[in-house]
Amino acid sequence: EFKQYVKTKNQNIKMIDKVSCHIGKCRDKDILEHTLSEIYILSNSKFIKTYSVYEWISGFVCHIAKLYNIKYQGETNLTF
Repeated sequence: EFKQYVKTKNQNIKMIDKVSCHIGKCRDKDILEHTLSEIYILSNSKFIKTYSVYEWISGFVCHIAKLYNIKYQGETNLTF
């Protein structure tokens, strides 16, 4: 839902619009492939900007940024 909202506001934005999963719990090959693709892209980024409708930043993004020493910025409590 959030990704659809962002697309309506910014037509030039690039994002992966696929389902991802927790790797240890995932049994679907396609979903696991999308998740690994996101890890690859994030780990090769120079800067990560992430958004959350929750009070916290995504652990998925935060851990990759810290592991690969990538600067990141997060916005939380988003409403749309």
